[in-house]
Amino acid sequence: KAMPDPSGAQLAALRAHLRSHPHIRFVFYSYSCMALPMRPEPWQYVAHSWYDVAVCRYQLASLATLFLSCSVLILLDPPYLTRFWPQYECFLAMQRASSSGLLGYLTA
Repeated sequence: KAMPDPSGAQLAALRAHLRSHPHIRFVFYSYSCMALPMRPEPWQYVAHSWYDVAVCRYQLASLATLFLSCSVLILLDPPYLTRFWPQYECFLAMQRASSSGLLGYLTA
């Protein structure tokens, strides 16, 4: 996987947010918390074990529940807007679950 924060800017922003919100006890940072397989270069071959693939599938299936049930801090940078998964996570974070399905926070 490519390092998402080589300059440390996201880590600095996260630390500042946690300092100003001391009630937050746990942080889920997808890069370091999920068993996502690395994306190989076209010339590379990467073999993933059945366990790695199973864990990744389980985590991806549970991702919606995580983003629908927790507070989410979005660390927005230019690459964020070009990638599908961060935008999907953002969409989920801006919804709330109801008995009739997902509702946007602005839905009356």
